[in-house]
Amino acid sequence: MKATSLKAFFITLVFILSFGGLSIYISKKSKSNAEKKNVAEKLQMVKRVRDQIDSVTLDSKTEDDTMEQIIKLLDDYEKHQKIGGKLTHFDIQEIEQRLDLIFPQSYVTFLEYFGNGGSIYDNKILNVKKPLFLSEYLENTDRKVEDEDGLQINTNSILCLTSEDSKKGVWCWLTEDDSNNTGEWPIAYFNKEEKKLYYGVNNFNEWLDLLLTQRSEISTLASNDSTSIE
Repeated sequence: MKATSLKAFFITLVFILSFGGLSIYISKKSKSNAEKKNVAEKLQMVKRVRDQIDSVTLDSKTEDDTMEQIIKLLDDYEKHQKIGGKLTHFDIQEIEQRLDLIFPQSYVTFLEYFGNGGSIYDNKILNVKKPLFLSEYLENTDRKVEDEDGLQINTNSILCLTSEDSKKGVWCWLTEDDSNNTGEWPIAYFNKEEKKLYYGVNNFNEWLDLLLTQRSEISTLASNDSTSIE
């Protein structure tokens, strides 16, 4: 009886070990298949964007530059999180009408071919379907904030591009500034503690260049003479 019980025990043990090994194998294989699927999907996304480049190159250098940046971002797709779905031309027009604004072409291209909102290299871009102006972001604040040159800017004209970062600041669109006559809004960095805007970049493409260069959270540190990005 004891021999039979011992034999049954070993048979059960072998079965359990075999089943466990099989489960681990299946789990690893499933994970491997999932990773292959993700890689395949990313390659398909890159191909689709590349296919679009030829159709926009002759129309706009801005669009072409944005497309090239999108491809570079896609090459690092695993480093981004919770990227929102791409928007249609109709979606974007609807938001523009609601806000009474015309978005920069570089940003429109980004929304159409990359996505709406999400974390890119730990920089949390806001969902444009849920727009946030600086006047809404700041509670009990003045209607104007000062830039580093002392210019007073209406907070209800400053559209937040990102949510608050680890340095208590946000990147913002200066929607009333078209000093370059290109339709591309400058992007500034707002320091919440100082309640002050610091010069950032001339347009969205330059901001994407910062992301691609730093590949981490970026913020501005300004002095009287210059602005640096870290």
